[in-house]
Amino acid sequence: MTAPFLSACRPRALLRSVLMAKKYKEVRQALIANGWSVARQSGSHEVWAHPDREDRIVVAGKDSDTVPVGTLGSIRRASGLEELR
Repeated sequence: MTAPFLSACRPRALLRSVLMAKKYKEVRQALIANGWSVARQSGSHEVWAHPDREDRIVVAGKDSDTVPVGTLGSIRRASGLEELR
């Protein structure tokens, strides 16, 4: 038996968005826990750096906002943090 909201015409997309919903606060906490720090900031855009990596990650959003799925995937790939699923 499936939940009524999962029986929409695009159940996989809906399920993916339900499972991956993260807040910017959770993303920032995960980055800090894994050694990332804010290198610089311009307005709401924070550029995060890691001492052992050359990659930079831009995080822009209020703590209470939900991170869009594509943005979360980009942050996950750049940081290597699989916990951001």
